[in-house]
Amino acid sequence: MESQNTLHPTRKIHLWILTLLFSISYISNGYCESHNANDWKSSYTSVTESAGVFIAQKRTTYCGIPKTYLVDRSGKRITPAFRDIGMFCNGLAEFVEAKNDADPYGMHGYLNNKGNIVIDYIFRRK
Repeated sequence: MESQNTLHPTRKIHLWILTLLFSISYISNGYCESHNANDWKSSYTSVTESAGVFIAQKRTTYCGIPKTYLVDRSGKRITPAFRDIGMFCNGLAEFVEAKNDADPYGMHGYLNNKGNIVIDYIFRRK
């Protein structure tokens, strides 16, 4: 005589399949995965990593003047918009101010990877 606590082999298989399907659905819906840490990158035209932060640039038109930000790994902007930010070298990156878009060259300065301006934008580069 069959015990009431044991399941018939076909029911065990059905229960196993149901558990497997539920697990696949649970994982594919992202419940077991952390959100993709790089989703924020898609809102920028280009993103480059340098000195532990990202230089993220957004262009509204192909020839338009870009807005460039320092962004941390979570996608939070560390700086206001600059016209451009270069790659870091010896702890500093050259940036171009975004105040005067009519000026083709702009004023340049240097900032650190925390977003602090170390050398104010006081010189022009041609």
